[in-house]
Amino acid sequence: MFAYFIVKGHSMSPCGGSPVGREPSVKEGDFVFAWKVLFPPRVGDLAVFRIPVSSELFLKRVTNIQDNRYWLEGENKTDSKDSRQLGWVPKEANLGKAYVIHNTGQA
Repeated sequence: MFAYFIVKGHSMSPCGGSPVGREPSVKEGDFVFAWKVLFPPRVGDLAVFRIPVSSELFLKRVTNIQDNRYWLEGENKTDSKDSRQLGWVPKEANLGKAYVIHNTGQA
């Protein structure tokens, strides 16, 4: 199973540093491919999640995995809705590891 998404918003924009020391690679307008079947996201991966409390889709970086739950953080730490507000996200909310398939080059 896979899905395509278009990135909206700026929480993945390059503000501050990545929690795992990587440069941000996703910008608003980019197309993202998420694939869940073969490879679940690991620490350091970008992943797409449907947050249970709001049904919103989120593209975040996995920074910790514990007991079938994920700790997710956006790369714009000053303006990101993520596990720092939502807490641990259940494994069932994972829609797949994210791959950027089209980079618009916009900031």
